[in-house]
Amino acid sequence: MILSTYYIILNLKRKIMNRKEAIHRIALLLGGTLISPQIFLTSCHGNSQIDDDETTINLFNEIAGIVIPKTDTPSAKEINIAPVALSILKDCYSNDLQKLFKDGLDTINQMANEIYGNNFVQISGANQKTLTKKIAEEERVHNDSITPHYFKLMKELILLTYFTSEIGATQALRYVAVPGKYIGDYPYKKGDKAWAIT
Repeated sequence: MILSTYYIILNLKRKIMNRKEAIHRIALLLGGTLISPQIFLTSCHGNSQIDDDETTINLFNEIAGIVIPKTDTPSAKEINIAPVALSILKDCYSNDLQKLFKDGLDTINQMANEIYGNNFVQISGANQKTLTKKIAEEERVHNDSITPHYFKLMKELILLTYFTSEIGATQALRYVAVPGKYIGDYPYKKGDKAWAIT
């Protein structure tokens, strides 16, 4: 339901705001509910299903760079979100969700090989975007309420890691290290960035 709202609003706003702006507005609008509660409910553990090798990092960074592309601020790929995202996944998500993520990466590579004859990181940027769009469509119609779609999990990790990074919080959002008093009707000018919450 949350991501359905995201897609509806994204489609409505496509003509008047860029994709990154729409994503972080939705994340703020929903008060962080895009991020899975799994991270808060699962105790940290050392039994990991995830390999954080260079191949996995490069693949996830490529996907992240399409989900949050470069605009007037760096893309998720440029700030190298993958190592932190994979660390969060390994330490704080259940084994089932780790397996879902790992299987999802394998599925993406398999689809890239079947359609374009090479792994995801080796195909052209245009083909990466086309394939990611196809996966996002599959995720949108995914109806299993018990097991989330792997791409939903990936997007949650990308959003969490990007907007809590220094660049995400200070360039994509506005950040004040020591906030002042609460002002309920703070003046807003069209085009102002949303505030980072840390």
